[in-house]
Amino acid sequence: MIPQPNSRLAISVVLSTIVVFIGDILIPLGYAEVILYLVPLLLSSFLYQPQLPFRIAGASAALIVVGFALSPPGAPIAYAVLNRSLVVIVLWMTAFGLRRLIRDRIAHLQTERRWQLLSQHTQDILWDWNIVTNDYWWSDKGRTLFEEDTRTTPSIEAWQSRLHPNDRDRIRRDIHAAIESGQSGWTGEYQLQVRGGAYRTFLDRGTIIRNESGSAIRMIGAMIDITARTQAEEALQLSETRFANLVNNLDSIVWEAAPDTLAFTFVSPHAEALLGYPVRQWLEDPAFWANHIHPEDREATVQACLTATAHGLNYPAEYRMIAADGRIVWIHAVVTVTCEEGRPKTVQGVLIDITSQKHLQAALCQSEERLALAAEGSTDAWWDEHRLPGRSLLDRESSVWWSPKIRDILALNESDPFHTLAHWAQRLHPDDSDRVFAALRTHLQQQTPFDVEYRIRTNRGDYRWLQGRGRAIRDAHGEPQRMAGSCRDITDRKLAEEALRRSEMQLKEAQRIAGLGSWEWTSDAAVTWSDESYRIFGYGPHSVLPSYDLFVESLHPDDRRRVIDTLHETLSLNAPFDLVCRILRPSGEARHIRCRGEVTLDTTGTPLRVAGTVEDITDRHLADAKLRTAYERLQKVTRQAATAEENERRRIAREIHDELGQLLTAMRFQLTSLKKSLRAHGHDIRLSDLLNLNDSMLNQVRHVSTSLRPAILDELGLIPAVQTYAQQFEIRTGIACDVAVDPALVEVPFDDATASAVFRIVQELLTNVLRHARAMAVAISLTRAQDLLAVVVYDNGTGITPDHQTRHDSFGLKGITERAALLDGTFTIAPHPLEGTVATLRIPMAVLLPPPSTATYPSRLAQEGHENPVGR
Repeated sequence: MIPQPNSRLAISVVLSTIVVFIGDILIPLGYAEVILYLVPLLLSSFLYQPQLPFRIAGASAALIVVGFALSPPGAPIAYAVLNRSLVVIVLWMTAFGLRRLIRDRIAHLQTERRWQLLSQHTQDILWDWNIVTNDYWWSDKGRTLFEEDTRTTPSIEAWQSRLHPNDRDRIRRDIHAAIESGQSGWTGEYQLQVRGGAYRTFLDRGTIIRNESGSAIRMIGAMIDITARTQAEEALQLSETRFANLVNNLDSIVWEAAPDTLAFTFVSPHAEALLGYPVRQWLEDPAFWANHIHPEDREATVQACLTATAHGLNYPAEYRMIAADGRIVWIHAVVTVTCEEGRPKTVQGVLIDITSQKHLQAALCQSEERLALAAEGSTDAWWDEHRLPGRSLLDRESSVWWSPKIRDILALNESDPFHTLAHWAQRLHPDDSDRVFAALRTHLQQQTPFDVEYRIRTNRGDYRWLQGRGRAIRDAHGEPQRMAGSCRDITDRKLAEEALRRSEMQLKEAQRIAGLGSWEWTSDAAVTWSDESYRIFGYGPHSVLPSYDLFVESLHPDDRRRVIDTLHETLSLNAPFDLVCRILRPSGEARHIRCRGEVTLDTTGTPLRVAGTVEDITDRHLADAKLRTAYERLQKVTRQAATAEENERRRIAREIHDELGQLLTAMRFQLTSLKKSLRAHGHDIRLSDLLNLNDSMLNQVRHVSTSLRPAILDELGLIPAVQTYAQQFEIRTGIACDVAVDPALVEVPFDDATASAVFRIVQELLTNVLRHARAMAVAISLTRAQDLLAVVVYDNGTGITPDHQTRHDSFGLKGITERAALLDGTFTIAPHPLEGTVATLRIPMAVLLPPPSTATYPSRLAQEGHENPVGR
């Protein structure tokens, strides 16, 4: 307990008396007493205040000097009084100093104790900076946090060196300003480097202690580590900023409303962009939300919202709202109800525009319907395989979805399982299984296309050919997670390909046997030959590259220009061509070929390709040459035979006419004479019968003679003979027969043999009219057109049919055609456009005219002066 001030005098007196008497007893009076009295004074004053001892020492010295000056030698009483007074003053001051010392020491110890307890139990770092001496101290927590070695002495320079470079100048400037401006304290935030090199944020508060003159002598304060708080504040600020940005930039309406009326108290700015109404209108009109819900959705939506809010339930909802421009906007609402003491406090939520999603859903539904229809109507079976977790897509237990078409292809029953890779794999043909899985493995590992054809067993027990295609769907690391594709039944195609392959083999064999090759020339100058084409041109199959130049070089020099011109004409006119030419094989052998081809045009009329055939006709050409020679010989023989036949006819007709006619005429003369001699006796009846029989025989002889060789043909020529025969035909058949002759033909001297052939053709045509035509009239015209004789026979009968023209038993028409060919002419017969039939014979005039060296002589009968008995 520290003594109070009112007892200071008594204590000082007592202490002074005790000290003086003890001093007198122990130490004689003298200068030594000065030391005795000054030592406690100096010690006590120094402990109290460092400047006080010097002041008291000066005053004591002055008193001693005065005492010696006033006490002359031999005056001890005055000296003793002065000495005792000084002792009392000194002792009193000593006691007062000791009191102050004890009190301050106790306060200092208490303060230090509080500081120790505070530094031990607080998270703050306490510090003390003596501005005068520049000593710096901080609590043990600061040493632990900042200093690697706790034995080092802290300093203000070390603290400043740990400041973050961005904060160092600012903190120095702020502290200096606080000290210089007379402030009582300073507060600042900064980053300080701690042990390990990291920076932490501190809030530092310091109190400035000043002396009587106002100068700063000391600063004490505390540093608070606010790194976590700063980070939390920054995170909170960032979160608030993000939330504000999210609300402002969210493509949805964030709102808050009163739970009882559902009137909006907050609406994010996107409301105006979404529906076109200003935010002010949302907030001012309590019934804004309900009034702008689509009429068909309004009642149910509002009632559901009020019911859920009253029960404090969060709920989603979808409904339509009417925008300012009349658009119908689909809204997905997510509503959160905040309750307090069991009652709704606020209603918050988000309005999301799902119009596009609704349209997409509708499109997706339509697409799924189309997909289902496509899967149902498609000829392909679609599949989709998903990888099991931790397994490969080739795992036999992997799930595989198949479209219904696969059950039709494999004839599966509804109860037959077909939903794993194993179900599919066990139906693969044994010869195809390894190949198919190798293709799958290659696709999954090397990302090569998966397109494979394989056979698979059906429930009927047979195998169907399928073409499988697919693609793996991979994750971000390239690992396959899923695979989808399709299977197409190509059994019919495989059978067709096999048939085509056999057909191609047969075609190649047929081309080889027939010596017929095929070729193609496309617009890009690409030329392809069949194997037989190579053989025809003297090359092995695919031993050379076919080209237009190679073809031209193979042509015989005498035929090259003609062939090139024909090909150019074909390309310019887009017309087919058929030509025969010669080629020279690499061995030098000449071959005759027949080239045929036609041009294929695209939609614009541009030549797309030229394709055709090439045929080795060398053997046929030689055979044709031999046949032509034989045919010429045959024609020559036929002409000779026809001439011989006509000569024989002429001879027989002459003999019948001359010999048999004369005999019958003589017989008739004798019978006439006999009849006259017997008429007188009444025996002429039988002779009349004989005369009638003789006349019939003469008529028959005349008819036979005319049929074998009309005499008029030899005497007057072809034109009169035709005219005479036409008159006889009309008389004999009753069918009107007119003959029209070109005046240019009247004086033409026809060759005897060719005139006979023309006459026989006209005779045969009239016979056909009589037999088949059922005609009422016949018209014959003989005209000369340039160097041709045209003989046209027209009848108005039933007309000839195409079948009759090609009948095998139409020997008359075939004979006429052969006779015309022998004369280098042509014969055609066809129905007339109106009625009847038209037969046309055209023969070169050069064939009909006699050779220049042949003279025209009168008939032998005329020369001999014989009378024609048959014609008489």
